[in-house]
Amino acid sequence: MGTAARSRNVPILAALAIAGVLGVAACGTDSAQDSAQGSTQDSAQAEQTPTAVATTGAAADADSDTATEADAGTAENASTSAGKTGTAGGSESGDGLEYLKIEEPFTTPVGECDENGNTQQMTNCFLAQVVETDYQIDTYQKQRFFYAISTKDRENYLKDDAAWLKERGEKVAAAGNSGGSLDSVTQARAMLKLSKARLAEVKG
Repeated sequence: MGTAARSRNVPILAALAIAGVLGVAACGTDSAQDSAQGSTQDSAQAEQTPTAVATTGAAADADSDTATEADAGTAENASTSAGKTGTAGGSESGDGLEYLKIEEPFTTPVGECDENGNTQQMTNCFLAQVVETDYQIDTYQKQRFFYAISTKDRENYLKDDAAWLKERGEKVAAAGNSGGSLDSVTQARAMLKLSKARLAEVKG
């Protein structure tokens, strides 16, 4: 090939070389742009994921709080209703006064009963009847207490019961104080007599 031909080819080769370089650069630019776009999208998705999770968690917490508040409200309403209603089976009235059951001055339940046994066994026979009689007294008095019209009436019932118990104790103590072995039997018999009289009174 002559010199002139080589001279003519130089610009062509140079142009091709330049075009190749530009093409490679262009491809590199497109790849970089695609990579950048991909990274941007991945980042956006990564940012959205925690947000969605956080939103879901917040919603769950909100539902849980709502349920808890509802349960608390239900419990409070139930408690309020029970406090307002009241029943004769309870121990406290709506005005806060509490019925006081008879507290026996001896150990219950009592021991073995034998009317022909020793002193303690004979005493136990009377005491067992006292417990039964006093239970009936409590039943009647509790009904009167809870169905009383006013707080004043309930207060009077409590005072009356306390006064009677005090009087019973004094009379029982005076019934058997000889110092003999049969004092306990005498006192137990007296206590039963007084309790039966009280029962007849509250029933009447």
